[in-house]
Amino acid sequence: EAEVAKREEALLNAENALRDAVDTLRVIVNIDQWDVGIELSTPDIPVNALPDLKDALSTAVSYRSDLRQAFIEKEKRDILTRFYKNQILPDLELFGTVGLTGLSGTRSDSIDRLSEGHDRNWQIGLSLQIPLYQRTAKAEYLKARYEKQKAEATLKELKQRIAFEVRQAWRALSLSLKRIEA
Repeated sequence: EAEVAKREEALLNAENALRDAVDTLRVIVNIDQWDVGIELSTPDIPVNALPDLKDALSTAVSYRSDLRQAFIEKEKRDILTRFYKNQILPDLELFGTVGLTGLSGTRSDSIDRLSEGHDRNWQIGLSLQIPLYQRTAKAEYLKARYEKQKAEATLKELKQRIAFEVRQAWRALSLSLKRIEA
């Protein structure tokens, strides 16, 4: 009788956990009607089948929005680092202009020469700017480099945490399946 009572208590706890999970699902899906029933379906995989750990890891990585955000943050930091490194370098610019002039003794002759395109001006040049001290640009570059390293470390830590969570859930599922068999 004590064992039956324990089993009934475990069943009640499981039913309560199921109702809590359904309510959590309602909150996630944003369903405001608490009286509407949610019908749960079972997956098509066999009950005793354990998913492959590598597949579970790749699925978890592909669906994690925080991991995608970390990748975007890392890419953003890469771009900023390249930008600030570029700000330290010398700047060489090539420029050119072409223009028409209407040089003549009278105004009407000048307009005629301008419309005919007789007098062209060409100008080509180089402009070189060499930064001398660049303390601000170097400081920004160092800051961007450290932020990039921080983003890379965050991404690595997030990948490790995801792998840990998936492996932990996989082991718990494996244990549960063995308990069911027992």
